Amino acid sequence: MLLFCSISYLSHAQLPEVTTTESKTENKTESTTNFLDLQANTYGDIFGNKMNIEEFKGIDDFMSLVDKMDASPKMKANLIEQYQAYDSSLDPDKKEIAKAQFNALLLKAMKEGQEKEKSKQ
Repeated sequence: MLLFCSISYLSHAQLPEVTTTESKTENKTESTTNFLDLQANTYGDIFGNKMNIEEFKGIDDFMSLVDKMDASPKMKANLIEQYQAYDSSLDPDKKEIAKAQFNALLLKAMKEGQEKEKSKQ
């Protein structure tokens, strides 16, 4: 009975229709924007602006988040490399470049994994 009620409730739940042109343009930019940048911007806004945590102030995109991270230069370089591969995959004109970047990252990770296995033996 509970399952039937929840299914009927979910089937009738709908989001309101958005008709303003301003919100339609917002949706277009969000669908084409890098989600890592959006997420970092949200964290910067919530923790930096609203909660006044100094470490999160001024974070507008993923690259500024990486710059403020307390991590090794090797880790930061790795994150930047992954971000650039992801960012290029969002542009339809750069799909082939993105495939090559992802393949290079995969081969590099496989090689590092094999070297770690050899050093353990």
